[in-house]
Amino acid sequence: MHIKGLVNVISGLFILLALTSCGVQNTESTTKVDDRLNVIYILTDDQRYDELGFMNPVIDTPHMDRLASEGVHFENAFVTTALCSPSRATILTGQYMHEHGVVDNNSPPKEGTIFFPQYMQESGYKTAFIGKWHMGEAASSGRKLDDPQPGFDHWVSFAGQGNYYPTKPDGSSHMLNVNGESVPQNGYITDELTDYTLAWLDEHKDASDKPFFVYLSHKAVHANFAPAERHRNQYADKTIPIPDSKIDLGLFHREWDALRDTHDFIKLQRKFDVTRQQALRLAG
Repeated sequence: MHIKGLVNVISGLFILLALTSCGVQNTESTTKVDDRLNVIYILTDDQRYDELGFMNPVIDTPHMDRLASEGVHFENAFVTTALCSPSRATILTGQYMHEHGVVDNNSPPKEGTIFFPQYMQESGYKTAFIGKWHMGEAASSGRKLDDPQPGFDHWVSFAGQGNYYPTKPDGSSHMLNVNGESVPQNGYITDELTDYTLAWLDEHKDASDKPFFVYLSHKAVHANFAPAERHRNQYADKTIPIPDSKIDLGLFHREWDALRDTHDFIKLQRKFDVTRQQALRLAG
């Protein structure tokens, strides 16, 4: 299994893992060894905090459970902006959204924004980004949405949300950007991104004595949900409890439409916790 191979490489801390450098040489060598820690950062997309086997026994996540048990599980972690692109920018900059400029899923980072891997490059690290970037959907026409970004020596990504399966309805392939070249996606995206990561780690181990940083940014488990074939019926005989806080979307839309037709913006604001401007626009 592809994920198992990666976990065997990174068994240690949960999500962010520092490994002893692969660049250790013979102790009798007169060359100074760079023994700084290697770092592997793994990001999953839209995964609830409790979608983990050790927190919910209905769910099967053995490798994540292992990372938690052998490393550190942060029980009180919070995000400053509960939206995809702003959160990604905050992870890469350490800044609030009003500083880095990615205030929604369309706005690109402000000009001159520094991503922390740039500092790692400057200090001698080899760096790689593999996976979902998803920032700057409304960026200038002079760049593609999957173009390589500052701070990374190696780049594998795709435009926007990407696709779980490689084949389009017309039979053609979705494409990946590998170091500026368009390459067909060949398999299920979680497996393929993991394989690209393992390949880069193997290549780095054999070709460099520098410490490394790799940022593996998965598309999974973001909607629209399309599991790998081997997992398609994994929960067929199980019932996943629905949180009490889940909104009844059918009821929501019926009540929203009823209030909208009355143009009673005060009720719209109070009932759905929206601003007057939002209520006016939605009532439109």
